[in-house]
Amino acid sequence: MQVESRIGKISRDAEDIYPLLSDFTKAATMMPQDKLKDAVIEADRVKVNHPEAGDIEFKIMEKTPCTQIKYSGVIKNSFDFFMWLQLKTVADHDTRLKITIRAEVPSVIGWTIKGKIKEMLDQIMDRIEKI
Repeated sequence: MQVESRIGKISRDAEDIYPLLSDFTKAATMMPQDKLKDAVIEADRVKVNHPEAGDIEFKIMEKTPCTQIKYSGVIKNSFDFFMWLQLKTVADHDTRLKITIRAEVPSVIGWTIKGKIKEMLDQIMDRIEKI
């Protein structure tokens, strides 16, 4: 299963937004604080308990400055997934961003969660665009 966000438009240069997205301690400032209750947040790793999904852990696997960040993740007792953010500078103070998640999940589960994941990615994009 692969789910992509809409392409977001950020009115900042990639050099300004990349440091925020490539460090969980900085990115956490964009998240609703009630969702981060009991979270363990480090620069390259975050572990959080989601009310519906349970324990979720993200790790930064690879970074290409100002263009891409690759993450791996696991939802405890469920499945592993990969997520990546792609940044593209279009003009001064105009950066485009796309978020993609790929996971190997049984098709029975995939069709039920794909819409929720798409909605979540678009909500994340909304928050990032407001930075």
